[in-house]
Amino acid sequence: MLIYACLVLNVVANVTAQADFYISPQDSDEWSGTLAKPSDDKKDGPFATLKRVRELKVKEG
Repeated sequence: MLIYACLVLNVVANVTAQADFYISPQDSDEWSGTLAKPSDDKKDGPFATLKRVRELKVKEG
């Protein structure tokens, strides 16, 4: 059982997290980039630039 648990943990640790990001030039790099269009309250929505997505990818390694 212990060996099985170690194998499962090893597989889970090696899974690369992926996320979809949205970009729209009229929006904001301060937003999460996880929404395809701005939220109704205009507090979250797509990024404005590809540069912002690249910065996140560099941080995550």
